[in-house]
Amino acid sequence: MTASFLSFIFALFATTGRPATVRPVLPMSQEEMEVRVRVDAARTLHIDFENVQVVKTTPQIWPDTDLGCPARFRQIEQKPTPGFLIVAKVKKTRVTYRTDRLGLVRRCDGAEKKKRR
Repeated sequence: MTASFLSFIFALFATTGRPATVRPVLPMSQEEMEVRVRVDAARTLHIDFENVQVVKTTPQIWPDTDLGCPARFRQIEQKPTPGFLIVAKVKKTRVTYRTDRLGLVRRCDGAEKKKRR
């Protein structure tokens, strides 16, 4: 286990409600980001962590620090941001997440709906 992963787990159990965002100094691995996605999916969908499976992970370079998601009421830094597109499966439902390599995990369903139009 890396120090960034351990700090994430500590932050998860040390807070009530939503876990604190912990920004590691070093980029996180694909496996660490997949764990973060599973934790978020379990928390937001109110299911056990063990019931969330990662079915696909693709490395990405996002166009901005908001991972290409629509931003409301805030400025987005337009700089290429490495991360992952991670698809998790919960029962028969698939949820798609975007991540950077520093711990940010985001579901931005609105961006995907806009692309389909």
